[in-house]
Amino acid sequence: MLSTNGIAASLGDLASYLDARRELILAAWRQAVHADPDLSAPNALSRRQFRDHVPLVLDSLSERLREGLVEGASGPEREERASAHGAARWQQGYNLTELMQEWGHLQMCLVDELERYAALHPEVSL
Repeated sequence: MLSTNGIAASLGDLASYLDARRELILAAWRQAVHADPDLSAPNALSRRQFRDHVPLVLDSLSERLREGLVEGASGPEREERASAHGAARWQQGYNLTELMQEWGHLQMCLVDELERYAALHPEVSL
């Protein structure tokens, strides 16, 4: 069993891994969204518009992982980042269903990365 320090180090390593793979995660997400026949709104967006606030959301994920098991660690700015992405999508003509499907694709891309990390680091229990 990992100690609290060991868990925090593992979470920090995971954050660094996700940071290093960020462009691949974003590319996989974009590809998944564009391949989804139920989503039409993303096709009208530039790459920059598509990525929007998602890199900031990924920054928040990394920050939270690096905070590890710190009691009470939170940040309202994290929620604001995700909300800002939703607000921008609404202004770009998305409906709620499309937004949720898009976020679902991002979540699956992150799950793929977690599985990849776990395969590379079997000593870590995620």
